[in-house]
Amino acid sequence: MLEIIKKYINSLTKEHIKNFGIKNSVNLTDKEIDTVYYVLNNELEELFSDTESILNEYENNFSVENFKKIKKLISIYKERYKNYL
Repeated sequence: MLEIIKKYINSLTKEHIKNFGIKNSVNLTDKEIDTVYYVLNNELEELFSDTESILNEYENNFSVENFKKIKKLISIYKERYKNYL
């Protein structure tokens, strides 16, 4: 199942990330979108396995408000899909 999730995430564009953010009340800057895109495409397994380390590594790339929202979204989705990760 993890491979299916990886394939889906790797197919996402920056526009998908922007729209997902808007849908979830996270108005990302272009730099923040670039960071999310990079992490999803290059550090996905680490994000699943060691979320706190990845979040700490990239925290300064986000506004304080957006970082809090992103952290909450990651927590929600990790819990929702934990059986598949």
